Amino acid sequence: MLEKRESSSKTDRGVVTVETFGYNQHGEEVCYFRRKVMVPKREAAKPRQRPYESKA
Repeated sequence: MLEKRESSSKTDRGVVTVETFGYNQHGEEVCYFRRKVMVPKREAAKPRQRPYESKA
């Protein structure tokens, strides 16, 4: 994660900037991505539920 900030238009969300590098079998960098992702803030996010938990 490179940066995080609050969204100026959606008060329940934030914007996170991340980088990803991809390497080939020789260890050479072959791709690079830098992108911004809008994510819900912790207090706005629904609680996580594991798919393997029993509902019984």
